[in-house]
Amino acid sequence: MKKKHLNLYIGIDPGWSGCLVFIQDKNIRFFDCPKYASGMALIVNQIIENFYKSHNIYCYIEKVHTIDKWSKQSGDKLMINYGMWHGIFAAHNIKLAEVLPMTWQKYMVNKIHTNPKENSLETVERIQGYWGYDKWEKTPMNLIKVVGNNHNRSDALLLAMFCERTKGKLCE
Repeated sequence: MKKKHLNLYIGIDPGWSGCLVFIQDKNIRFFDCPKYASGMALIVNQIIENFYKSHNIYCYIEKVHTIDKWSKQSGDKLMINYGMWHGIFAAHNIKLAEVLPMTWQKYMVNKIHTNPKENSLETVERIQGYWGYDKWEKTPMNLIKVVGNNHNRSDALLLAMFCERTKGKLCE
């Protein structure tokens, strides 16, 4: 496939309450994870409709697994979402690169607190030069306002920014 001049960088926190974030130029759009695969597919379909012809699309998804302290139900939901994102992107022939949390966090997160969620949220407060949008809204907002106290949004944003920083090279 011929390389296009513009790039779209996507970061996905695949949790049940996760988020998909994409960066296009200096605009960042946030999509909280829908509860059904059809809603997830709709987000990706809209991205394809708006950007596939004009942009190279690079996507990083956090490589996750369940942990013992979670309930079986929480772990199952996490892995279901993880698999659904993979399937939806595969159906559009867009490769997802799996990135371990410790990899993207090493380069993107200011480690001030012992709690990684607090570190992620605090790192977002230092980001400048971008506009935030909730879904397909036309009115930009301050990133801190869009992210709020939602660590899933902050993680997906930082993962998308890691994708942007690395120019999507893990997708190759």
